[in-house]
Amino acid sequence: MKKSVVVVLIVVVVIAAVAGVLLLRNRARQAAAAYREARVIYAMEYTQKYFANMEAEILADAKLLAESQRLSSYLRDWNNENNSETRSNMLEYLSNQQVIPEATAITIFDSEGYVVLCTLPMREDGDSEIPVVEAGLLGEEFSFYTFVPFILPLGVAAVVPIRADAEIIGVKKVVIDLSTNEFVDNFAEKLNAEFAIAAGSLVAATTVLNHNGERTIGMIIQPHIGHAVIMRGETVITEIDILNEAQTAVLHTAVYFPIHEWNGSPTGMVFIGVN
Repeated sequence: MKKSVVVVLIVVVVIAAVAGVLLLRNRARQAAAAYREARVIYAMEYTQKYFANMEAEILADAKLLAESQRLSSYLRDWNNENNSETRSNMLEYLSNQQVIPEATAITIFDSEGYVVLCTLPMREDGDSEIPVVEAGLLGEEFSFYTFVPFILPLGVAAVVPIRADAEIIGVKKVVIDLSTNEFVDNFAEKLNAEFAIAAGSLVAATTVLNHNGERTIGMIIQPHIGHAVIMRGETVITEIDILNEAQTAVLHTAVYFPIHEWNGSPTGMVFIGVN
């Protein structure tokens, strides 16, 4: 009888100990998850502020360049005569400008909204970008995120009107490519996190690697996340496994949030993952 009581007591103690250990483990997991979520929210807020500053800077620089008297003089001559020499002079001037040295491309549109020139082969002469250019011709100025399939995976852009004697005579668009390893690597280092940007749901640049140790550029983000972020403009926080350098899956808390095109609609997203 006494032995059976002792056995029962031992069993009870063991069960209580196991339950205690499981409870502690569960609390530790919850604490770790809460810590990761707090970190990823801070990283998102930091990134959003950085992107807002980047948008403001490219818009300010684009406005400064648009105020150039040489540029407005060239464009006014072009509107009057469509002279190829004027176009060549304008292209040379823009190619050598130092106001926005990091610009990937500068596109000039005439008073009718057609492309006069582009410093990189992103647009051909005579192309148009209605309604973006229409907004510029109406005097609007704005920055936004954009992509050109097979040419520019994802960039930040600014559109500003070009004036001569207070008259709007054309539009200038400046684009800076963000889809570089350097851009995402710098963010990953600052945030101590994995980092990626996507055009729509297509990854344009990332620090995340696949099983072959290659960056997962061109990967499609999971449909339910893409739909929430791109179609509904939501921010998604979730948990995912990401491979480390040893090719071992490591649990990360991840956030996906939208970036927007000129009319305010989501055109892409940013991903941040912390472990």
